[in-house]
Amino acid sequence: MIRENNTAISYLRYSSTQQAKGDSYRRQFEAAENYCKQNGLTLDETIVDSGVSAFKGANAQIGALSNLIKDMQQGRIQKGVTLIIESLDRLSRMEVMKAFRLLSELLEKGLIVVTLSDNQVYKAEDMEITQLIISLTIMSRAHEESLVKSRRISALWESRRRAAAEEGKHIKVTLPSWLYWDENGQMAVDEIKAQRVVAAFDVLMSGSGRAAAVSKLNSMGILSPSGSTWNTSMIQRLTNTQAVIGHFQPHKQVKGKREPAGDLIRDYFIAIIDEKTYWTVRNRSKGKGTTTGARFGRMSNLFTGIATCKKCGGAMRFCGTSYKYLACRSKTEGLGCDLPFMPYHHVERAVLTWLLENGRDILGPKFNPEELEKSRALLEVNAEQQSNLVEAIASLGFNAGIQKKLESLEEEAKRLTKEIEEKENADYSKSDLPELIAAVKDDAKRHALARELRRLNIQLEIGVDTVHIKDEVTFTRENKSQYWLWQSDDGFTMKVEIEGYQKKIDTLRKNNFNRKVA
Repeated sequence: MIRENNTAISYLRYSSTQQAKGDSYRRQFEAAENYCKQNGLTLDETIVDSGVSAFKGANAQIGALSNLIKDMQQGRIQKGVTLIIESLDRLSRMEVMKAFRLLSELLEKGLIVVTLSDNQVYKAEDMEITQLIISLTIMSRAHEESLVKSRRISALWESRRRAAAEEGKHIKVTLPSWLYWDENGQMAVDEIKAQRVVAAFDVLMSGSGRAAAVSKLNSMGILSPSGSTWNTSMIQRLTNTQAVIGHFQPHKQVKGKREPAGDLIRDYFIAIIDEKTYWTVRNRSKGKGTTTGARFGRMSNLFTGIATCKKCGGAMRFCGTSYKYLACRSKTEGLGCDLPFMPYHHVERAVLTWLLENGRDILGPKFNPEELEKSRALLEVNAEQQSNLVEAIASLGFNAGIQKKLESLEEEAKRLTKEIEEKENADYSKSDLPELIAAVKDDAKRHALARELRRLNIQLEIGVDTVHIKDEVTFTRENKSQYWLWQSDDGFTMKVEIEGYQKKIDTLRKNNFNRKVA
């Protein structure tokens, strides 16, 4: 739906569910309705971010406000539509420059922003110096208030963590899934969930690696503590957390990342695994994961997140030691799928070669990636300089020199943004097969290949001797004794020498071994 310029959108935000239960919603909504009546506008929609903080910009990244921003970027909101908010601090409580940048983006796209608490009407073409300073002051105060609150909360949690470490006092932390707080506020064990954890450690103690343990637990019908089927990441978390032996490692958020806060607190939780079992399993399981394609360094599997099983729809897992296969996760985890393994290099060669021969340049643009990174870095520096300049305006006032410098920085930002867009959307020059073969063997270029397959939205379905590129083509393979013959339904053919697992099967059959080969 395209919103027309005689309409208004009301944006409501409250950061806690307690505010939602109170008067916050009614007050903001009624004030927006009254404004529309007085100014001849139609209140087209009210969007709400409930329990979403604006301190770090969550509302503009994942909240309802982010959807409004997307609608603007995609042209679904006409210029002149009015956005009604109670105050600028409902829009953002981020640092001054980030908050101002958000407001500027809304205005530059043609929105009129109205703040009801101080009767301000912000328009890109009519922004005055006084109004600019007012907005900066409000944003600065909002951020400072949230920063002080954040520091107080952090200090409170720090004192509680200290008390837990030094005095053995329990704090109301989120407990492991096999523990809970009872009606008296005491820690207690959920026996059913704890038994599932014990069963997992029993299987691991028997010598199974993570993948084998997952398959055994699922085939035995033993659920995970959360009530779902097991997967390798669950096993990894269990073997890495000392909560199972009763120890607690407090954490805190540092620049968006969860990091340890203080020392490990021993004997804090109720232990459900003895220490000898835990350390035996943990030391044995190091390095016993399944290979899914390295996130850093060697990019093994180009089809992570791309290939699915045609039989059950499950994700295809990259597995094997010296000879690599794509295997249905449901099969490897003992959940019932019987799709045979597919040699990985068959799929890689067939898919990449077909894409290249059909004009899909999967090797990406030919400009130096370092040039793009340099332009991005310069744009970040530019934004920082603009931030410093705006803060100077707030404290020192506005003058011709500052205006000239700000205009110069804005022009440079536009130039850099256009340069980055051109490089990101550059036309791809035609690549040939030798270039593709060389790229497949190069670690860094394999990363680029994987990114390009995702950019092109390539999706694969793996079946019994078939590979289907969704909305494109289907390949089938046939055993010709000495080689596999791959053919597509549009005439593409490729021969692959029989090797690995299939070669072992053929050898056994040739020598008349009277045994079953799985």
